[in-house]
Amino acid sequence: MNIRPPVRAGMFYEASPSSCRHHVDRLLAAAEVPADLPARLLGGIVPHAGWAYSGVLAARTCKALLAGGRRRTVVLFGADHAGVVRRGEVYDSGVWQTPLGEVAVDADLARAVLAAGDCCRANPDAHAGEHSLEVQVPILQVLQPDVKILPIAVPPTDLAVEIGQAVGRAIAQLTGA
Repeated sequence: MNIRPPVRAGMFYEASPSSCRHHVDRLLAAAEVPADLPARLLGGIVPHAGWAYSGVLAARTCKALLAGGRRRTVVLFGADHAGVVRRGEVYDSGVWQTPLGEVAVDADLARAVLAAGDCCRANPDAHAGEHSLEVQVPILQVLQPDVKILPIAVPPTDLAVEIGQAVGRAIAQLTGA
């Protein structure tokens, strides 16, 4: 089983479970969601710096996304700070660990995304040292402890649009939408 350990805990956010939860609780308390948002949001752009810099905005975005009801899965599109991502690098199965425990990867959605086009490939190793998605996961865990994730590292090229379209096709196929 793929297990992605927290590699930025203690640097971008707290490493101890109690400190991590306390900080997420403070971020969420400070994260006011605007009243004029649509009733159902399908996505958001979230900063991925350390929580000291962008945690409230990240918490506000996650809070707004999950405010419309429980989500089975949150798809996370992440930046590539190392310059090694060439396609949609999908973390296709297993779990991501955080100081707050494990979050399951939605392997069913991953398979559907991988079948939806050749712009994506299964490559958990692409996520080994990247922090852009990791810093969001504890916030999602506190908001909805049973949420699943689908982490996808995306190159900063025109291929990003094709990756998004493949994810859209996969979700539509799985949900019958």
